[in-house]
Amino acid sequence: VFGGLHTLDEMSRDYQQPFYGSYENIGVSYLAPKDAWRLITNPTDDFVLNYEPYAVERIIAETGGQPYLVQQICRDALDHLNHELFDLELRREVCITLADVTAVLEEDFFRRGTVYFDGVWTQASDYHQQVLLCAIAHCDEPCTLSQLKAITGMDEQILLQQLRWAQHHDILYKTDSDRWAFHVPLMQRWIRNREMPRRTSTFPHSLGS
Repeated sequence: VFGGLHTLDEMSRDYQQPFYGSYENIGVSYLAPKDAWRLITNPTDDFVLNYEPYAVERIIAETGGQPYLVQQICRDALDHLNHELFDLELRREVCITLADVTAVLEEDFFRRGTVYFDGVWTQASDYHQQVLLCAIAHCDEPCTLSQLKAITGMDEQILLQQLRWAQHHDILYKTDSDRWAFHVPLMQRWIRNREMPRRTSTFPHSLGS
């Protein structure tokens, strides 16, 4: 069993061994909301920690059900709760609240989760892929194809090729209204804070602040 960011179809281009002609790809994507809810609130039969419903909803919304990020937020929120209970000796309910989740989703969270965020960004090795992700990251709402053409200045065929790449890797998805958005809002926030790709002088200005 091999697990990773690249499919065996992609990896096999770099190998000549006969093994790479006899495998089956099994896609592993994000958790459905009900599965993410269960992972957060009841990961084991003897789990006793309570979560405020709004806290669970925020975790699922920010991660899009990405298991690594779900678990990291839960771990960080528990550390925050323990810090207030035992280090600060605050009198509070032993329950992870929306305030606990909000408190851990600051800039330090992206440093702690750098393995995930860097891993996804590393997949975008092509300049056009980086431009596409930065364009959508700087939009407050999902983008239409025509909006992305205007923002990036890409030829439509190149743009469609990059959108298919991002969809294939579960970075972007197409909404019911034919708009493009990030599966993981935290990934969008991480990219938004990065420097822009450098091969054009007009692209950054077209995104606004």
